[in-house]
Amino acid sequence: MASRLISWYSRHLHAAPLRTKVLSSLVILTAADVSRQTIEGGGIDGKRTARMALFASSVHPVWIHHWFNLVEAQIPSIAAGQAGWLATAGKKMALDQSLSSPIFLGGFLAFQALVESGGDLQAVREKVHANWWTTMKLGW
Repeated sequence: MASRLISWYSRHLHAAPLRTKVLSSLVILTAADVSRQTIEGGGIDGKRTARMALFASSVHPVWIHHWFNLVEAQIPSIAAGQAGWLATAGKKMALDQSLSSPIFLGGFLAFQALVESGGDLQAVREKVHANWWTTMKLGW
């Protein structure tokens, strides 16, 4: 069953990579948000979930798609087990965590604040300022 699912997903990823990533992101991030709210208790905040779904179907998959294509073009993958694969993976991770993650996190916080506040740029500044560094450190 799992191999059929992986094969089905791989076909769709090859045929329409960005569309497949948009749908995957939408399902996974929305489900993760609902799961987190359920675990935290207090019910489901539909507006929060809608904001996450909007981000998950727009900014997130497009950024990730293009970023990882750029990284792959600069540092081609080596199959696991082959000489140098671990060093290559480490270089990719270091590049991602030092360049993409800080920008992406700032964009995520700004997007959420912008949508939540209805376009209040001061609210965006405050949210990014209050949360970026702490969240970045937790991510690392």
